[in-house]
Amino acid sequence: MQNNQQNIMTWNDALTHYGLDYTVEKRPLVAMLGNGQTQLVDNLFSIVRSDTGNVLPGVAVNGRYECIQTTSYADIGNAITQQLNATFVRGGVLMNGRGLFLQAKLPDSIRVKGTDDKIDKLLTFVTSHDGSLSFMVMATALRLFCSNQMNALMRDAREGVKIRHTASAKDRLQEVEKKILTVLNAYRQFEVKVDWLADQRFTDIQMEVASRRLFGVKDDVVKDDIPTRTKNNIETVQRLFTEGQGQHLFRGTAWAAYNAMTEYADHERALRMDSDRFEASLIGSGAMLKAKAINVIDNVLAKGSSVATSVHPA
Repeated sequence: MQNNQQNIMTWNDALTHYGLDYTVEKRPLVAMLGNGQTQLVDNLFSIVRSDTGNVLPGVAVNGRYECIQTTSYADIGNAITQQLNATFVRGGVLMNGRGLFLQAKLPDSIRVKGTDDKIDKLLTFVTSHDGSLSFMVMATALRLFCSNQMNALMRDAREGVKIRHTASAKDRLQEVEKKILTVLNAYRQFEVKVDWLADQRFTDIQMEVASRRLFGVKDDVVKDDIPTRTKNNIETVQRLFTEGQGQHLFRGTAWAAYNAMTEYADHERALRMDSDRFEASLIGSGAMLKAKAINVIDNVLAKGSSVATSVHPA
């Protein structure tokens, strides 16, 4: 379903398009007793989908919790996407259905130092049905060479721009106006940081130091003493530093180092069987690893050539 006037999806259109337009409700939580009997649990409720009756896994809320339907965020979602001329391009569930996300693409992109290394600007809206995630907007980015989800360079993007559901409709829209400025500033910071990283030389020795620190290995640890799995992870990141997608444009720079780490986090890293890679990249362990990556790279750059003698040989 689309908005005929503008020929773009509205918030509610996107929810329908990506199968996220269902409602949820509280139902009394029932405990199974050892004798095969059941018993209502006092003041605890499950959250279930109204359309299917399926219980959202791992959710128990108290009697004060009020379910907030995703359609109730339409005024915020539409205001932000319309003012930024963004188009919904992706949506899905998070945390086994307890949360959800919608992504909208802005019309302009970032080209690192004016090259073919193109990065799309995305707005990522996330929320949850059980209160575990606030409704927030993250200024994320997608590097087209390798489909890396990048939000670790920007503090505002990492933490997300939260919008109060409890405010009045008028106050919510006024709040949106302020938040849009925060989002736009996050993109500006991102572009400046990316271009700066692309200007910083990053040697193989610096990459070895950074790769070790990414996985918590101290500089003075002998290579043979590093656990095999950790050693393999370090070697994978070092390989991606030179052989990763799009690295030919900025090989030997801090931008290449960050891309190696994000490509590992998003595409190469081993996950549990029940883990969702996109979710981990956006709000989970992958996002935390990418946040650590930029801190590690900044620290190595600050140390300069002194890191050349910091790594213990094999």
